[in-house]
Order: sequence, then C-alpha cells, then structure tokens
Amino acid sequence: MSRPATAADAATEDRREPKPVKPPHEAVDQGFRMSFIVGISGQVMPARYSYSTRIDLPGGQQLTYANTQTAPGGYALAGLQLTPPRALRRFTAGIDFGAGGLASWLTVPIPSGVSTQFSQDNLLLAIQRRYIFQSGWHPSISPYVEHELGNVLGNRCRIGYQYWTQSGEYQGAFISNDGSRAVAAYDVHLRYSAHLVRFSINTLTELDDTPLNGRRKQRFGLTQQFGLLVGTNRTLAVFWGVGPFWNF
Repeated sequence: MSRPATAADAATEDRREPKPVKPPHEAVDQGFRMSFIVGISGQVMPARYSYSTRIDLPGGQQLTYANTQTAPGGYALAGLQLTPPRALRRFTAGIDFGAGGLASWLTVPIPSGVSTQFSQDNLLLAIQRRYIFQSGWHPSISPYVEHELGNVLGNRCRIGYQYWTQSGEYQGAFISNDGSRAVAAYDVHLRYSAHLVRFSINTLTELDDTPLNGRRKQRFGLTQQFGLLVGTNRTLAVFWGVGPFWNF
C-alpha cells in the first residue's frame, strides 16, 4: 500500500525536474530584413530640371537651345529595402524605381524671351498632343540609406540621404509657322536629378511567427511607410508605400 505524497516529496520532485523557463520575446528586428514596397510620390512644389532642344528647320538649318525650367510631377514607385542584423539594424538601404516624371510638357522648351524663326506655340502644341498621355521621361532610379531615430507610437522614424536621377526626351515634328505647310523637327533631351534629405515614418505589422530550425524565427508581415523628400533643384515631395517584409 503506497503512502500519500508529502510536502517534502513534492519539493524533491521540483528540484529534480525544474520547470522550463520561457525565453524572452525575440524582437522583430534581430535578424536580416528584406522588404518589397510599391507606392506613389508627388512633388509638393514644381521641381527644376534642365533641357537641351534642337530644332531642324525645313531649309536644313539647325538651332539649339538649353536652359532650366520647373514643373510639378508624380511617380508610381516600386522598390527594395534591406536592413542588416544586430549592430547595424538601425540602418536601412534601399532603391526605388519610378514610372512617371515631371510635367515638362506644360512649357515650351525654349528659353523665356527668346525670339525664334518658328512658332513656339506650334512646337508646344505638338509636344502636348504626343506626350500629354505618354511620358517622355525614362524610369527613374533612386538609391537611399536611412538611420532609425526611434519609435513613436509604434512607428519607426528614420532620416537619411537619397539620390534621384532621371532623363527623358521628346522627338517629333511640327508645322514651323502658321499659314505654312513646312514641317520642322524637334529633339528635346531632359534631365532631372536631386540630392535629398529623406524622412520617413514606417509601420511593421507581423503576420507570422513560425519557428525556424528550432532556434530562430522567420517572420513575414506588412510594412507601410509615409515620408518627405527635401533637396536640391527645388525638390519638395511626399511619398507613400506598402508591401511585404521578411525577417530571417
């Protein structure tokens, strides 16, 4: 007949089999993080770009003009972000590719006040008819690096540097002067670039907490960002983006 367990027996059992201690919660940014982001960006004020225009007149004469102008603009963005682990986890490097550009078709690409042998109104009308719904700008490329300042209300605030560069061109023909059937050709090359201070607010939402190899955790979720770009060539722009992220 077995004797009932005593308090001493229970204490001995506790010493033999200590209760497992749950490890502390692992922070989401302990590992390497990769994010794919799509979004939009728009100029708050007209940005400055440069242009170089060549006009081929009906008689074979070539005229060239170059200057700078300003125009508003907007972009559809797609990009990649990489955040290293451990001691470097406060830094994030990324690159954006943009479709769209400045609305350079709003202004004739001839220096203001310059008298020409051809109709500037006809030139501008020809450009607008061809490029108002078809951007003459090539896709933009914009690398950047950010440093995390801190966490405010669950959002990660970052500041960094971004470089934006983009080129474009207009090519076509137009009626050189009113009342004439003579046709002139235009070839306009556009360029916009800017050195920017980048400020962003980022929200990371975890959607998975799956053990990986019994030790580390591989997580994925959703990242959202909103920010401001300020820099050279009168650039003042806002951007917004969303996309998935993975932590390894």
